[in-house]
Amino acid sequence: MASIRDRLEIATYKARRRLFDNNVRLTGQEIRCIRLKIETNKYGDDNDFTVISRGDIIVRFVFPDEIPLNRFRADATKDNIDSETVFMWDLLPITCYAQFKDNLEKGDFLIFKIRDDQDKSVIIVLQVTENIGKFTKIMGWKKNYCAPFHGQFNDEMIALIEAYEKEPDFMEGGTL
Repeated sequence: MASIRDRLEIATYKARRRLFDNNVRLTGQEIRCIRLKIETNKYGDDNDFTVISRGDIIVRFVFPDEIPLNRFRADATKDNIDSETVFMWDLLPITCYAQFKDNLEKGDFLIFKIRDDQDKSVIIVLQVTENIGKFTKIMGWKKNYCAPFHGQFNDEMIALIEAYEKEPDFMEGGTL
């Protein structure tokens, strides 16, 4: 026999998930992004990548308050970042909330465009480093920790990012 709390949990979990998704939809932003998963071999070397999705998702990012602009404007396809200086941007987690249907998982890469202070499109590459969830009996919500990715991409991934970079964004007449 289930307790009253168990029965309430089972009866309300769909409504709580819908409320979480509505919260993300109302407080988040729609981004057109490419989601990748990099497959590695047993030695940790990158073997191949899979495009999970390419399109619009609604996410809510909680970025650190101060982001150094030289990191911000770095070319996503080149390893041209000054690695001698460490900024909090590189260390602090970026919290990302996404709807349950988007199913962000650890290891996913989010590649998307934002606008800088010179009104230019900048490619941001974030890697989902951890998934955190709240459980009682059923998962009620989840958040993802992301980090900027400054590693090397293979030639196929660079071609994919460069093609995406040439696509118009919402400020250039592209649609969301």
